[in-house]
Amino acid sequence: MAEFSTLSAALRRGRRAVAIGLRRRDLSSTSSKRPRDSELRKGGMAQLVGKFHRPGENHLTEGYVVTDKTQALLQEHLERTGGKAVTRFPPEPNGILHIGHATSINFNFNFAKAHKGVCYLRYDDTNPGKADEQYIRQILEMVQWLGGSLLSVQQKSSCVHSPTGHTPDKVTFASDYFPQLYQLARRLVSSSLAFVCHQPPHEVRGHHAPPSPWRDRPAEESLHLLEEMRKGKFKEGEATLRMKMVMEDSKVDPVAYRVRFAPHPRTGTDWCIYPTYDYAHCLCDSLEDITHSFCTKEFQMNDWNDPRLFTLTALRRRGFPPEAINNFCEQYGVMLTTDGAIHPELLEAFVRDELNHTAPRAMAVLDPVKVVVTNCPLTSETIELEVPDFPKDPARGYHTIPLGPLIYIERSDFMEEGGQRGFRRLTPSQPVGLKYTSSTIAVQQVLKGESGEVDEIHVVMEKLSETGRKPRAFIHWLSNPLPCQVRLYQNLFTADEQDENNTNPSSLQIVNGALVDRSVEGAKPLDKWQFERLGYFCLDSESTHNQLVFNRTATLKQDSHNPIPIAPPSKHHSHQSL
Repeated sequence: MAEFSTLSAALRRGRRAVAIGLRRRDLSSTSSKRPRDSELRKGGMAQLVGKFHRPGENHLTEGYVVTDKTQALLQEHLERTGGKAVTRFPPEPNGILHIGHATSINFNFNFAKAHKGVCYLRYDDTNPGKADEQYIRQILEMVQWLGGSLLSVQQKSSCVHSPTGHTPDKVTFASDYFPQLYQLARRLVSSSLAFVCHQPPHEVRGHHAPPSPWRDRPAEESLHLLEEMRKGKFKEGEATLRMKMVMEDSKVDPVAYRVRFAPHPRTGTDWCIYPTYDYAHCLCDSLEDITHSFCTKEFQMNDWNDPRLFTLTALRRRGFPPEAINNFCEQYGVMLTTDGAIHPELLEAFVRDELNHTAPRAMAVLDPVKVVVTNCPLTSETIELEVPDFPKDPARGYHTIPLGPLIYIERSDFMEEGGQRGFRRLTPSQPVGLKYTSSTIAVQQVLKGESGEVDEIHVVMEKLSETGRKPRAFIHWLSNPLPCQVRLYQNLFTADEQDENNTNPSSLQIVNGALVDRSVEGAKPLDKWQFERLGYFCLDSESTHNQLVFNRTATLKQDSHNPIPIAPPSKHHSHQSL
């Protein structure tokens, strides 16, 4: 552990921070051309390795006080660490992690990896009223998910570093150091660098708060009062321990300890005074021999796993692969200023790039219309077709789909005469190809209901080899499908200012009455597919055996010749916007 003189100096000076920010911005304001998805993987951490001091070069950083004592302490520190970089990801266990946290996770673990060092997961559990075991478990789960590791909180004393993932070398808690932090506080008081204060909170807020009238009370008196605080002799708000700052530039003496009569999830009722973040954070860094303390500029969210949010649990539920999030953070998540901004579309580009290589193909129809094949041989039998999971790499496997006399196509893939100019799909005078069948269908009869809406289309099917001409388009289709619900997501807010006035009423569109091919039968939540022509989808955790629910993870790149708009609601099919 570093000597007390260095710790107190660190408390007075504060720490240099690297800010990591993320917010929405129109791409046109940052670049006239968005990079290709395959290009987004390049660059990243390698560009940052040389931007920060290496272990042992602390004296080269701004604000470092070089003395014989600090040099000796630095040498002791290097002997304990072996000269390796030591970083930490220090979340407060009071909520679910979001994409800003993923940036911090990625940066801290990858920086340590780049320097052949180690990274800890340290829970900043200094606020007993908000720290919760539920969040402790979920935070570790999200770190595991991003890194693909399997670690439990109970394994914290025997963690093994993974060079390929985000496995913490050690899982610690600020509460592990409560005894040491309290003894260091007593030493600050004994050295007249801290004092017990009785000012109410409203008097010490702001940049021009007056000095405390108790600032110059004798150290012996403050030591006695601190012990009285420790024994529970003061009510909440009646006393705090404050550290003495150099009173210039409207600085305020920060609070180091405050009274809280709330049970702690790990220490129970052993303590009724708790250290503040300002006091504990840098001391825990010193106690753990952290070589690089990277601070993050994070945003807060009030809900957790709604797929419209950018919490990690929400992104996982929506189907974002951890590899895509890590690649995004490595490329774009680290900025040396606080005004950098990135549009969520960039994150989706990484997701699309990853899923294009990992998500098998399937077919689904969001707004189905019934199509009856009237000619042989399909009027009396069903045939099985082999379809590649990855059409560009058939060697990776196949699945089978049925083709029978009753099929379903997207309502938007049929248009009556006089419709949109340049329409390439099925019309009464224009046949269309069916993917994977080597066949076309041509309209024979259109049946409508009382509302005038198309209920059923009768067609004849012909082999391409028999027609002698290639259709203008091929469409996806289904036969003997499974019913499902599909949830389509858009941005939760319509503007950068995220308040109730800018909430997007169409951020969630629930499509009931959708259909999907039977290759997805038996799937598990979080399994992913590319539904051809529709986008990337993930099976939601709310799915049941009788009701499959799919979340759209990301759209495909738009094809102007082959779009799939969602048709207005019909009696066959319902939409719900929330």
